[in-house]
Amino acid sequence: MDNLDLKLNNQVAILICGHGSRNKLAITEFQELTNFIQKRYPNFLVEYGFLEFAKPSIVDALDKLKDLSIKKVIAIPAMLFAAGHVKNDIPSLLMNYSSKTGIEIIYGRELGINNLMISAACERVKDVFKQNNNLKPEESLLVVVGRGSSDPDANSNVSKITRMIVEGIGLGWGETVFSGVTFPLVEPGLKNVVRLGYKNIIVFPYFLFSGVLVTRIKRQSDLVAINNPNISFIHAKYLSSQSYVVDTFVERIEEILNNEGNNFMNCSTCKYRSNLFGFEKEVGMVQESHHDHVEGLGISCDLCDPECNGACEIQNQIPTHNQEKSDTGGGDYLEHEHLEAHQHDHHHHHHDVTRHGTDIRSFTLTFDEPVTIEAFASSLEALSLTQGSSIFRVKGIVNTLDRPGMPLVTHGVQHVFHDPVWLDEWPDEDHQTKLVFITKGIERETLDMFFKAWISSSKGSWQ
Repeated sequence: MDNLDLKLNNQVAILICGHGSRNKLAITEFQELTNFIQKRYPNFLVEYGFLEFAKPSIVDALDKLKDLSIKKVIAIPAMLFAAGHVKNDIPSLLMNYSSKTGIEIIYGRELGINNLMISAACERVKDVFKQNNNLKPEESLLVVVGRGSSDPDANSNVSKITRMIVEGIGLGWGETVFSGVTFPLVEPGLKNVVRLGYKNIIVFPYFLFSGVLVTRIKRQSDLVAINNPNISFIHAKYLSSQSYVVDTFVERIEEILNNEGNNFMNCSTCKYRSNLFGFEKEVGMVQESHHDHVEGLGISCDLCDPECNGACEIQNQIPTHNQEKSDTGGGDYLEHEHLEAHQHDHHHHHHDVTRHGTDIRSFTLTFDEPVTIEAFASSLEALSLTQGSSIFRVKGIVNTLDRPGMPLVTHGVQHVFHDPVWLDEWPDEDHQTKLVFITKGIERETLDMFFKAWISSSKGSWQ
């Protein structure tokens, strides 16, 4: 502590940086976690801020600390693994604030994988057996559900957590699925594991807090359970403020306070720093935030009281036309009429919007320049969370910076998105990104402005 001259505790503060959620329970749980950390550090001021969807924002929290004459801030990302938020969004925001205000901000590590986090996960799964005395570990299959990211390092860490739990407890089998962005997704993943013959399947959302995604995981697993009545599906609780989780936050803070010299993220398999196979194009990419335009919006959901009940995802669901299964095998990835609308000079995009009724719209958005998967996935997630009930369908083909020459095919209905599919090559010479929407009460111009705000960080040129 002497090395950083932290004896003047009234000039030093701890900032816990969260992702943010529209769900009130998730925000309450985050506040409770911060309170636990404050109890561990009674001589320091502990504040919190969110990257998006909730208040206070990280900048709001930093402004508060600045007004209190804080000179040094220890910022800890409340994230399980180091993906885009930890590696780009939060540090970019912190660096910009520090350069403008002169406040020293020391950025800590993500929670990551250590004995404490493995123990926290194992305790959540062990709770299932305490509550169900007839269950035997060796006869049970564990499915760990990760958040999902475009960062392979973060995704692989979820798989490692799964394996450590399986071997630590002595479970019969373990599988890993994801709630979004990558694959396998929850529902198709569970449809595969039911074939393994286990009569007990434990579904464990490896998330810090409650929210829309945790509720969605339960609902999707319940759908699979309906078609498999002979299998018992048991839901383990997410991590929340489990004591070992709090201990890990303390460990991250102590790494900075004690100047231990090991406050570094893993660079050996980071796609931005190592020449990782398949991700060579991303080495040295510019560090920038994709969330500055939604920071501090505070768009909490009023349908849940307090835990997310999925009401925002099931309200206003009505049958839509052409709800056929998606074709992701080749050139038929978009309806013919929408493709036909773009077989002309792409410098002039003035087609009429197809109208299906007084408030049903069908239209296509296009842009020329490739985008990052992280920015595109984040934009879809934000759209799903805020407008999902009014997005009857979105499907399209995406030109990404991550894998040049290999288009990404995406398809979703309201809040549910199917596994993304990479095509080996473009079906024709047109490499524009095209997204076809069917919406209720949302005009083309609204979504055009929405995606411009998100994708501008990837230098996309919208038409």
